[in-house]
Amino acid sequence: MGVRTFYINCRRQGFDVTEEQCAELREAWFNLYPEMQDYINPIKDGVLPASVFEGTSRQDEEDNENDLEVMEEAADSIDGGGDEMIQLYQADTVFGQHRARATFASANNFPFQAGASTVSKLALWYVYLDGLQNGYKIVDFVHDEVIVECDEAAVDFVGRRVSELMVKAANTLMPGILITAEPAAMYRWSKKAEAEYDENGKLIPWELAKTA
Repeated sequence: MGVRTFYINCRRQGFDVTEEQCAELREAWFNLYPEMQDYINPIKDGVLPASVFEGTSRQDEEDNENDLEVMEEAADSIDGGGDEMIQLYQADTVFGQHRARATFASANNFPFQAGASTVSKLALWYVYLDGLQNGYKIVDFVHDEVIVECDEAAVDFVGRRVSELMVKAANTLMPGILITAEPAAMYRWSKKAEAEYDENGKLIPWELAKTA
C-alpha cells in the first residue's frame, strides 16, 4: 500500500503516527526486503474513467466499497483526467490463474490470495477424502481453518491427521517452504482456542485444559 493508505490504516487501528513516519517505515521495509520492489510491479492494463471501471467490474467495486483509499491509490497513473481516471492492472499466479482490470492493490494481492486459495482447496479435498475413510467430516472452513467434527475419543488422531494433510497440500503446491498447521480441539468453535495436550502428549479439547 502507498504511504497515505498506510497512514489511514494505522490511524484507524489507533496508532498515533504521521504520514512522514509512515513514509520512513515504508522505506525501511523496502530496504529490509528489496525483492518486494519486483513483486509490487503488476502489469498495466490500461486507463479508464473511474465511472466506467466501477460499472464494468462488480467485484472490484465491492472490494473497494468501504475502502475508497485503495481506489485513490490505484489512480497513480493519470491520463489528463485528474482523479476521474484510474489505472488498471493485471496479475498472474504460478498456478496459472489470471486477473485483469484490477486496482493496483488488488493486482498485488491476487498472486498471494489466489495461491493461498488454491492450497486451501487442495487441503480441503485431502481432508474430505480422508474423513470418508476415518469417520470424521468437514463442517466449516473459516478463513484458513479447516473445521471438522469427530468423536471425542478420536480427537488426537483426527487433529494430527488434518494437520498433516494441510501441510501436505501446501508442500505439494509450494515445495521447499516450511509450513506448519497446529491443530486445536474444542466443543464449540472459538477464535481463542489453542492446542492443548494432556500429560501423555495427546490433543484434548481446549475447554478441558482451561478447567484442569
